[in-house]
Amino acid sequence: MAELRILAPTAILGYGYPLASLERGLAADPHLIGVDAGSTDAGPYYLGEGVSFTSRAAVKRDLAPLLAAGRARRIPVVVGTAGGAGGAPHLDWCLGIVEEIARERGWTLRVALAHAEQPKERVLQALRQGRTAPLGAAPELDEATVAAASRIVGQMGVEPIQRALELEPDLVLAGRACDVSIFAALPLMLGHDPGLTMHAAKIVECGAYCAEPGGASDAILAVLRDDHFEVRPLSPGRRCTRLSVAAHSLYEQAHPSEIVEPSGVVDCATASFEERPDGAVRVRGTSFRPAAAPTIKLEGAVPLGYRAVSVAGVRDPTAIGALDVSIAAARELIAATLGPGHTLHVHVYGRDAVMAGREPTPTATGHEVGLVVEAVAPDAETAAAVCALARSTLLHHHYPGRVTTGGSLAFPFSPSDVVWGRVYEFGVYHLWRVEDPAAPFPVELRTVGATSPVPAG
Repeated sequence: MAELRILAPTAILGYGYPLASLERGLAADPHLIGVDAGSTDAGPYYLGEGVSFTSRAAVKRDLAPLLAAGRARRIPVVVGTAGGAGGAPHLDWCLGIVEEIARERGWTLRVALAHAEQPKERVLQALRQGRTAPLGAAPELDEATVAAASRIVGQMGVEPIQRALELEPDLVLAGRACDVSIFAALPLMLGHDPGLTMHAAKIVECGAYCAEPGGASDAILAVLRDDHFEVRPLSPGRRCTRLSVAAHSLYEQAHPSEIVEPSGVVDCATASFEERPDGAVRVRGTSFRPAAAPTIKLEGAVPLGYRAVSVAGVRDPTAIGALDVSIAAARELIAATLGPGHTLHVHVYGRDAVMAGREPTPTATGHEVGLVVEAVAPDAETAAAVCALARSTLLHHHYPGRVTTGGSLAFPFSPSDVVWGRVYEFGVYHLWRVEDPAAPFPVELRTVGATSPVPAG
């Protein structure tokens, strides 16, 4: 099998990358440029609202050189989880950027779209057929949750992307996709070893994160051969090491030696990692176990209400020691004044805001703490009222030992309270057992652009 070279310019489209690193990668004559464009790390809001967590300007900046490189070399560019969350509006948003780039440069581009948003009736049918199962600690899925979801996407594996590549496009623009599938689809089509291929794809999916020093905003190159693969950074200031590459094999994985994908399990237990003189790492021995039945992860954002937030600092050690008393007073006043139907959280940074009840040392030991007052209610007006009452109570409550009549909080912003809009949770976070892993993801070919550049101005 001839070697196959994969260029991953950055961890997420819109995070940026050095153009010099891209040029070094292109000098290696890659067969594929792949880039992830989204994640669930930013939470369910972006899926629910149909918006991106990366800016339009940053995505356009990153995407234009990749499209130019792919077009010039006649190699495919594959973008996965377009628009940050991979739903229908996210795919349309990213396609609009592609169209704008093409018009401005006078290009005509063939774009294969792989859709990931799932009709609710399809999800309900899977639920009624007993084909869904909770993922992790999620509760059993029910019809009310499906109905309440603003948007549900399926996380595609390699099969829909392979169908898109068969159309010979300049660009594959995929909705919600497993990171690995972006980079593994083409080499698997060409017959490369599935264990090595999917392991290599796992390593490069976050760009130079697998190097030392690690960085999400830099490029990496993977070279697949018959019995091994190599990964090498494309910046002179980085090296891949046995530790950095082996560690990234475990990235976001629950098992110490297994990478679970929709089509099966990548087994790294027998993999070996060898450092090369040029700063690359060579990996051998990875295997693959196909799944008895393919599964697709379903992600659905369910609205919970509206959020209002206030941020403040506390510098007085006596006030810090009495925070729980003041927070309890705020809860009592809100309950008496506004009644039930809302939620109040006061996150105390410097004490236990990050780990909450799991914090092993839940005592503020520093000279100052930060407060994030968060109110969630069915409507924006009530959320704002809860937040305002909590903020004013914390500011003026008479705690034990207080020696001043002035306020105890320092506010960095005016206005002090901000209504952030709708709040979502991942109410749908379940596995869907399917017979054909490509069937839920329709693929279509679009031709976009123009034959001449858009006039300046």
